Amino acid sequence: MIEHEGVIVKSSSSGATVKIINKSACASCQLNGKCNLSDVQEKFIDVHTSGKLYNEGDLVTVTGAESIGFKALFLGYILPFLIVLSTVVTLTVLNYSEPVAGLVAIGTLIPYYILLKMMNHKIQKQFSFYLKNT
Repeated sequence: MIEHEGVIVKSSSSGATVKIINKSACASCQLNGKCNLSDVQEKFIDVHTSGKLYNEGDLVTVTGAESIGFKALFLGYILPFLIVLSTVVTLTVLNYSEPVAGLVAIGTLIPYYILLKMMNHKIQKQFSFYLKNT
């Protein structure tokens, strides 16, 4: 399971928005502030609450299946890489010049990400997070 602690920012009967503070390993180090390597980011996640009401400011733990991380990795990095690689190889075998093959391969990412954006609602259903009280 993937778990992150967060704070409820907005809540309704259908869902809640949780603010998660994402820290790098350096940010929790005892020497934090002594060097400039610390990295802290705020992220907001919409979570389904199944009708349970939460108050703003409640501390919660956001949980999700580990498999959603692999799905995100596949859709965001692996599949685009395979599309670019296969396009370059195919165009090179068809005797296109390398610059043309490279530009066309990078251009194939435009329709891929447009399609990904159009399917956002469908994909979002697969990436479900849940809350548990801390």
